Amino acid sequence: MKKPMFLSIVLLSTITPNNAQLIKSVVSELDPRQSCTIFYASDSNTALAGNNEDWTSPFGTIWFIPAEKGKNGRVYFGWKSHDRIIPQGGMNDQGLFWDGATTENIEVPHDSTKPRHNTNLIFKAMEECATVDDVIELFDRYDQGGSWNGHYLIGDRFGNSAIIEPLTVIRKTGKYQIITNFLQSKIKPENIKDTRYRLAENIFKHADGLSVNLFRKILNAAHWEE
Repeated sequence: MKKPMFLSIVLLSTITPNNAQLIKSVVSELDPRQSCTIFYASDSNTALAGNNEDWTSPFGTIWFIPAEKGKNGRVYFGWKSHDRIIPQGGMNDQGLFWDGATTENIEVPHDSTKPRHNTNLIFKAMEECATVDDVIELFDRYDQGGSWNGHYLIGDRFGNSAIIEPLTVIRKTGKYQIITNFLQSKIKPENIKDTRYRLAENIFKHADGLSVNLFRKILNAAHWEE
């Protein structure tokens, strides 16, 4: 196993309505349900994760769940909706990060040889897992059949990350990994036209190194405002 990185940081950018004017950005005309930008990168010393949730609700929330027997401590980022707080992403005390983004709907065949889990497996992963490999093994252990309309980016403190799609897993092979609102298994990298993906990728390609300020730059450039 690789040695742990210096730190795994989650950066969150949210938006609130601004009735004065529509602030122009590269994604100013996007539906907010299709405006997430999530990325992870690592080098020999640092692992960083960034995510724009980009939703119009002003009730963004951060909450902490202490560790207990058999469960990791977690921090979640999400939204208040009526009497519920809905997690959209987060990190646990093992340095494991996750966030998700909506995509087209995919019907996944059921596997009758595997058990079902009655809640979203990503929450079980945050409670029990420490590495990307742990999460992939957990998802493989259960029947994932049914309708999927999204995918996850997960990253750990050892510099590993992966995209969990409805029908496949895409592991990071370079220094960074990015997701927005399309399935990367269905398009060749050279044919990706998503503006936010290309914008983040271009900044990474021209960066001298990893830093919190670099991640802030990407989040600011790719965010959606209203």
